[in-house]
Amino acid sequence: LLEARFYPRMLKQLKIDEFYGLKQGDMSVKAYTDRFIQLSYYAGDIVSTEDLLVYFYKEGLNGDIQSKYSVRAKSFSDSYTEALWADYEDLWGRFKPSNQSRKRDIY
Repeated sequence: LLEARFYPRMLKQLKIDEFYGLKQGDMSVKAYTDRFIQLSYYAGDIVSTEDLLVYFYKEGLNGDIQSKYSVRAKSFSDSYTEALWADYEDLWGRFKPSNQSRKRDIY
């Protein structure tokens, strides 16, 4: 916390601008979350409530994860957990073998 007090105003504004523009893109959910947390530190006035923190977090996630996102998530911790599960389900769906290929391998 002490470190942010000594950052020049312009550098802090750059971090806030980066926070506004942060998107998951090709980052993993964990990497995106880590960067989001780092930048939210500088945007404390913007994300002054848990609801705002959750809103900005969700907005930066990739669309496929957002579409699996539950509206039940009220805390940042719940939001992170749901994003991890959505990412896991997406990865599992891409790599799990189909029933057809398993049948051919067995017989």
